[in-house]
Amino acid sequence: SLALEIADKGVTVNVLAPGSHETPAIERVIKNNSSLKGISYDKAKNEMVENIPVKRMGKAEEFASLAAWLLSPHSGYVTGQTISHDGGTIKGIFG
Repeated sequence: SLALEIADKGVTVNVLAPGSHETPAIERVIKNNSSLKGISYDKAKNEMVENIPVKRMGKAEEFASLAAWLLSPHSGYVTGQTISHDGGTIKGIFG
C-alpha cells in the first residue's frame, strides 16, 4: 500500500526476497542441517542445491546487481513488487 501512496511522488517501493546465496549465513544453515540430520556438510549442501531449479546457489554479486538496478533510474516504472532472487524456487503466478 505504501507504493500506491507515494508512487505519484516518483518514489518506488519494492521488496527483494533472497533465496539461498553463497554467504556465511547460509553456511551456518547448512552446518546446522548437517548436524541435525547427521550427514556431512557437503551432503547437506547438495540436498539444498538440488531443491533449487537452477541447481546452484546465488552469488552475492548477482543479488547486489539487482539491488543496484532497483536503485537506478532504469527501474523507475517498477513499484509495489516483491522480487524473488532465488533461482526459481518460489513459483509465481506466471510460472
